[in-house]
Amino acid sequence: MLFVPGNYGEALDLAWALLAATIGTRAPGADGAASRVDRLGPFSCCTDLLARRWSLPLLLEVLADTCGTLAGSSSLLAMGTGSVDDLKEQFITRKPRYEALCEELKFSLTRKLGEAGIKWHSITTRPKGLQSFLEKVERKEYEDPFEDTEDLAGARIVCLFMVDLERVGAVISSMYEVLNKEDKITEGDASAFGYMSHHYVCKLSGRYAGERYDAIKGLKFEIQVRTILMDAWANMSHYLSYKNEESIPKSLVKDFHALSGLLYVGDRQFEALFNASSRSAATAEDRVLRSSEIQESEVNSDTIHALLARVFPDRHVGTAEAVSAFTSELHDMGYGNLAEVGEILEGNRKAGEARERRAFMAISKRKEGANESDYKYSGVGMGRAAFDAHDPAFLKHRAERHRSLMEKQKEGRRRA
Repeated sequence: MLFVPGNYGEALDLAWALLAATIGTRAPGADGAASRVDRLGPFSCCTDLLARRWSLPLLLEVLADTCGTLAGSSSLLAMGTGSVDDLKEQFITRKPRYEALCEELKFSLTRKLGEAGIKWHSITTRPKGLQSFLEKVERKEYEDPFEDTEDLAGARIVCLFMVDLERVGAVISSMYEVLNKEDKITEGDASAFGYMSHHYVCKLSGRYAGERYDAIKGLKFEIQVRTILMDAWANMSHYLSYKNEESIPKSLVKDFHALSGLLYVGDRQFEALFNASSRSAATAEDRVLRSSEIQESEVNSDTIHALLARVFPDRHVGTAEAVSAFTSELHDMGYGNLAEVGEILEGNRKAGEARERRAFMAISKRKEGANESDYKYSGVGMGRAAFDAHDPAFLKHRAERHRSLMEKQKEGRRRA
């Protein structure tokens, strides 16, 4: 039988009738607060399910199940309306402290990971929401909700490679008092369903002293550390609402295991690629930067980086993106021999320096008090200036490439 209430009042009346049928509750108003079954939760759940057009037999079955479980529970639902309201008030009162703690975590983690030279994809923080807090207290049946809930403030660090997980963990251990660490990657069942991450439950250590920290000292917080692919899996599985293997339809279990395994293998392969790239850069540095003369070799980002460091040792080479772009320009113009590139850079160094001086003179006319050291070319800039002087076609090609890039960006902004 399918019942569709004509209005919200009918839904409420039917909700009371269903609850009375399942747990013997009297109608509202019979004896005041004693009949307030709405504090148990199934009441609001019932009206919601009616609105979704659940059948009455199914509703009765669900409510009988739920209320039977609640009868012996010592959870939030057994506290009564007054206790739940008190808990909500306490949460609202404490929330600004957890918001301040999240701000501190974002600031200190960003600074310390940068100082450690660890590249990361994202650092996010959040105070736990009221509804999420109440649901967790109920689910876990916490006796001391604020002490037992360890993620009222949380941070998530998404790093690039698996090797970074332990490096980030070492930074966390040096910054905070770690109360507990859970490794859901290596300590989990190798055949288990999907979720992988490192979790740290912490408090601020004694080094955080002073008025700034008085309100947040002693508060627990959780830090999750995972890779980009682990984060992708966590987000997608959360969106699909599959919390464990038992909740997955049997027809999809193999696909979920396969996808989880592919992402894990992907993490391992990205790390292997990163290690190979690091070895390639070290080899290029050894062969180009430290050898007595420049050998004929492949032109790639690693060899060009080492070559620029050799020819222009007094300058910062430039960003990885700039080195990659310069390498592409060389390939576009047919320069594929490293020894030839080295000869051109060496032979046109003075012409490049002269171009740099002219550029600064033009800047100083427009900007009074400009400091020449602030406008020095990087190694990539000097390399481009040297090739512009050597080959006019190189300069023309760079100008066309820059114009094309600007047009694409303009078109992108127009479509946006």
